[in-house]
Amino acid sequence: MNLGNDSHGYDRPYFSAREGTAEVSRDAFVNVGVASPLSAARSSTREISPFNASHPRHEKNGNFTTRELGLITGKRTACITHKTIDLDPLTCAIMDTSPFQRLRNLKQLGCVQHLYKDGTHNRFQHSLGVAFLADQTCRNLQHNQPLLNITTKDRICIKIAGLCHDLGHGPFSHIYDGELQKRARKSKALMAAGDVPPPFCHEEASLMMFDAILKELGLEMDRTKLDEPLKQIGDGINASGFGVKNSNRGDLTVLHSRDIIFIKECILGEPLEENKGQFLGRSRDKEFLYDIVSNRHSGLDVDKLDYFMRDTQHCLATKADFSLLIEEVRVARALCTDPMPGHQCRNFPNEPNYHLMTVWPDKLVVTAMGFFKKRMELHKNIYTHRKVKCVEHMIVDILEMAMPYLRLEKGLSILQAVKDPEVYVHLDDSIIERIQFSDKVELKPAQDLIKRLKRRDLYKFITSKSISNDDPDSEKYWNMDEEQIKDGMVHAAKNQAALLEEYFELDKDIIIVEKLKIHHGKSDKNPVDRLRFLSKAEMIDLYDLPVEQLPEAKLVDDSNYRSFLPHSFQDRMLRIFCKKNDPNILHSVHVAFEAFISGEADGPITTLPYSGQSLPVFLTQDDSDSSGSNDEEEITASASKRPNISFYEEIKKRSKR
Repeated sequence: MNLGNDSHGYDRPYFSAREGTAEVSRDAFVNVGVASPLSAARSSTREISPFNASHPRHEKNGNFTTRELGLITGKRTACITHKTIDLDPLTCAIMDTSPFQRLRNLKQLGCVQHLYKDGTHNRFQHSLGVAFLADQTCRNLQHNQPLLNITTKDRICIKIAGLCHDLGHGPFSHIYDGELQKRARKSKALMAAGDVPPPFCHEEASLMMFDAILKELGLEMDRTKLDEPLKQIGDGINASGFGVKNSNRGDLTVLHSRDIIFIKECILGEPLEENKGQFLGRSRDKEFLYDIVSNRHSGLDVDKLDYFMRDTQHCLATKADFSLLIEEVRVARALCTDPMPGHQCRNFPNEPNYHLMTVWPDKLVVTAMGFFKKRMELHKNIYTHRKVKCVEHMIVDILEMAMPYLRLEKGLSILQAVKDPEVYVHLDDSIIERIQFSDKVELKPAQDLIKRLKRRDLYKFITSKSISNDDPDSEKYWNMDEEQIKDGMVHAAKNQAALLEEYFELDKDIIIVEKLKIHHGKSDKNPVDRLRFLSKAEMIDLYDLPVEQLPEAKLVDDSNYRSFLPHSFQDRMLRIFCKKNDPNILHSVHVAFEAFISGEADGPITTLPYSGQSLPVFLTQDDSDSSGSNDEEEITASASKRPNISFYEEIKKRSKR
């Protein structure tokens, strides 16, 4: 068999007039997202019509030319995390669209590759992994609790939600809808120029891009006919053939507009805004399906399971195996663990605040705690590593510098693109190269910073200050905003310069103040308290129980796993970075922050009120010196002879006298 490779990286049957037919191995691997050789382990083959296999039949459908979904050919892709992933015709149709292919050019971990060299996997791979785990979860529930009546359509909708949940991510992971958006909203110039759209999150953008996929396939959801096939709006997939293929003989379960709403609700993790707080995709007896991709109750879902496993494997060269949480998941009644504002809980009759939700056997409580500990570990050692954050701050500065001058398609700014799918589909990590090679003179500062990044002349981490709930002094600094802290550091630097009777002014624009909060999943609370568990006896009975007779899953008291609990569920700290790498400036920033945060210095201290807080002010006279000598004059004279020594070094020298 000859194989051709199409523009999306798929190995497809290649036909020639001489061959007439193609032999396709059912175990053939498809090269999707990751490199994989084609398997030829089995020799059993079958003949397929060359026209139908390579090009599904096109026909006129009103004013449009439409086609059917491809054949079920046993396509698979190799996956470094999950070994192999099966690809059904509907999944392939969605993958073969430009909004989904865009995910190839979005690094899953943004800037992490600058620290962990193998952290180069992309959101295309992650999305396939989430779809795989979502499908596996549904299959396990179908097998272990058949009376839940999970249909094939339910399963494929959950799989598509997992596949498309990250469509809305912008360049460099969470930088785009996080720090860049935050900085832009503080910029009066950008706001006045209209370059900043209304507040957005990547989940909302994912819904927009999912609509763009449907549009590219010639389809659209019809809210006036929720229980009918999608509306045909252009050339593409036939609306009456857009669904789950059960065989190659026309056995098809068509997706309706209500199913599209269900997929969107699963992506968003809550009801759509236009549905006024009500889930419309599925009825109450199937509300547990919403927990699989984005678990609104506990946060334990297949999205996190995949990236915990994948990121650990790529960055730390170890495996994080949470397969038991997929294999042992069940559905039961349970009290609402986290009532969400904005939409109503679906209550059982006479049992307010009860839900049908995903639960686990109580023997897995330690495994569940390990899942949340893994979250903390990855955030601390990978996602918020200080070197990674140095690069992230540089990327944000580059994008912020370029935003007033770089225009994308339709004249939109970098942030405005999130509101137009036709522009957003072209916005990915390559935006840095677009800035770098632009001939606009206004982009020169951003281009110079890109050169620093390419040479690894990175911003520098200076120091950090842990914030404790038991320390009211540190808490008051946490309650300040970043600009207040920078102003306080500048004041502290001036006061220390006054101590030496020399002029020194610290430029606040070179200081970056970061408020870092990392936790196990539920802020300072135990995340396992949001999970519900069943006993062994209750697990055994589930197979024969209909929804109405499901047992109540309970909270497991933490005394049963106390030795596995961390000392604290949340860490908070202030971290200081500097945009310069001159050692003298770095020392100056360091000592300014320490003086500001602690109020300690070598000399008398008074206080100057600042926004309701106290700042250290260092007096220029040392009244304790009764010898008549003026140490400050000696230090100043010494410093004038050695101009490259910072006042930080002078303070250290003075402290030794």
